[in-house]
Amino acid sequence: MVSRRKRILVADSDEIVSTLISHVLRRQGYEVDVAESVETLDSSQYDAAVLDANLTEVKADAPSVVILGTSNGHSRLTAQAVIRKPVEFGELLEALGRMLE
Repeated sequence: MVSRRKRILVADSDEIVSTLISHVLRRQGYEVDVAESVETLDSSQYDAAVLDANLTEVKADAPSVVILGTSNGHSRLTAQAVIRKPVEFGELLEALGRMLE
């Protein structure tokens, strides 16, 4: 049985940040979609999302990237980890790996 690639949503208010994150994730074998906002997206189609805190209802005391995971295929996203900017890609990949196990 072939397992499907994990699908990740990336949304950041800074286009350079979202481009870099999506590039790193694609190189790791993830299927990545990039969005400018998260308001109208159906999050149930994603295994995880990497979102700028400014685009979410999650309140952070500093600019940060928030990793959110989907819950049992429902459309509601639940925060799993917060990673501060500038993003350390090793930390991002490690957090995603733990979340998607």
